[in-house]
Amino acid sequence: MLNVEYELTNLNASVSEARLSRRFRVHEQTDVQLNFGFSDEISIRIDDELVFEGEHKFQGITNSLGYVSLDKQVSVSLSPGIHTLDILSRKRMDCIPR
Repeated sequence: MLNVEYELTNLNASVSEARLSRRFRVHEQTDVQLNFGFSDEISIRIDDELVFEGEHKFQGITNSLGYVSLDKQVSVSLSPGIHTLDILSRKRMDCIPR
């Protein structure tokens, strides 16, 4: 399991995106399952191949207290070797409560 967590809310107001890259190894042909949630915009690439791209506008604090649920799931078949996971998350300025 590769646990990757970060958030944009604590960044300087002028920062609108965060990039995260992680290298990992699989020892045999396998299906890797990514479970994640996000707010605003995200793109996820494995070995430079786009595996997910989406937009989920922040709707404010509701019954979920503003937390992002881990309701997205993507499966990718990977060969043995070292792979690179790249995540780009964007904070949309029109989604920020005033």
